[in-house]
Amino acid sequence: MNERLEQCSLIKFEGSEITIGNHVYILGQLFSEKVNRDLGERRAVFYANRAKDGMEAVVKLRFQLHSMWLYEPEEYAHRIEWSKRIFRDEIRALRLLEPLRETPTLYDYGVLEQDDRHDYPGGFINAIAMSRMPGKPATDYPDLSDVEGEGLKRKVLQILQDIRLLGWELYDGEPDNIVYDRLTGTVSITCIAYGADKPTDRPITERDGFLRILGQNLWWT
Repeated sequence: MNERLEQCSLIKFEGSEITIGNHVYILGQLFSEKVNRDLGERRAVFYANRAKDGMEAVVKLRFQLHSMWLYEPEEYAHRIEWSKRIFRDEIRALRLLEPLRETPTLYDYGVLEQDDRHDYPGGFINAIAMSRMPGKPATDYPDLSDVEGEGLKRKVLQILQDIRLLGWELYDGEPDNIVYDRLTGTVSITCIAYGADKPTDRPITERDGFLRILGQNLWWT
């Protein structure tokens, strides 16, 4: 099984409709599903299409879970507020980074309510619809050459620098947050929620620790 699909409880929603903001989206393939027991939420990413015009999109859903799912149930209220803050941060980052072609464009967002089809009826669903970046996670290319790896590093370094210059600095992510289109050479980054809007004055360099995190098994092993 794809390691991004730690669970598949939401695969039943493939082909269903969901309203986010002012638009209806048709959920396609379930790309990833994981449970975060620190924040008490089930996270899912679907490929989707906007119903009115068929435009491709990515829909990210974060489902509130019952406190029993948490490692520390007594921290439930605090962790739920933390998850809400991350949701707000991602929306702010998407808006801030809109000038960049290498990060997703925000289409719609909203807070929905779970019903009887979900784990926790009455709980919230933090929902975001955004553009689908060309290509696939760079980690899905098992035959990346050294030349491609170095090219990825240069482009990711430039993207991180451009993000910093727009007033946002990333501090968390994974290698599969780098999306690569081998045909066109396009590179983009999708892990923009975990950051700060007061970036350091220093430029991003090849020695940057976050760049190394993103590059594991891509340009270094």
